[in-house]
Amino acid sequence: MFFLFRQKYVEGVAVALAVASVGAVLTAVGFVAKWLTCLYIPAAPFCRDQLSTFMCFGSEFAMPEPFFNVDFIRSLVTTFLGAFFAILVAVGGWWLSGMSKRKESTTRRIRLAQALMTSVEFNLGIAKEATELSDKAFLTTNVHRSVLEGTLSLKYEIMNDINLNRDIDEFGHRISLLHKFIETSFEMEHSGSFVALRGTGGLRDRIATMIRDGGASAIQLEKDKQIIDRLQSLR
Repeated sequence: MFFLFRQKYVEGVAVALAVASVGAVLTAVGFVAKWLTCLYIPAAPFCRDQLSTFMCFGSEFAMPEPFFNVDFIRSLVTTFLGAFFAILVAVGGWWLSGMSKRKESTTRRIRLAQALMTSVEFNLGIAKEATELSDKAFLTTNVHRSVLEGTLSLKYEIMNDINLNRDIDEFGHRISLLHKFIETSFEMEHSGSFVALRGTGGLRDRIATMIRDGGASAIQLEKDKQIIDRLQSLR
């Protein structure tokens, strides 16, 4: 991040210096044009202040003042001073704008990490209950997928830890499977369409086994990847 900041800072200063250089060159070109005009067309109105009258062999002739005169130096210094202050204003504005954007980015990252951490912790609690489910029982509370599914692409834009984002996606996938198993178990107990299947071939027992395995899988992933601790470090 520091390297990117330094690179953008150098680029901004380089652009400002380039603008200043162009201004100085244009100023010099203007003076050259004026000097040449006064040299060949001394009667030009704007040349009157630039001409000095000399006597040569009894006749008057007009000669332009030296090119690098006081006016040239004054205009050149004025141009560089104006460019210098323009650089200061540009760099200051860029710095303040960048600082505001960095603060906003940090705030968004902290909020997203907090939301994901809360979701993971809640779902781990349900997963723990799922691992303790008996064959004849069913869960009345299901896992929550809204935050995990709603931030599938957003977290890749805000959080730079690609491996962490992938682990969260894997956790969300296991939670989604657990959600389906719990939902099926609940419907078997309360939906008329599943009444005929109760006890048929031990279906309810198999679903209970899948719920326990799904909860254990989610817990094991958190234990291996330490998702909560890594999200905590982003806050």
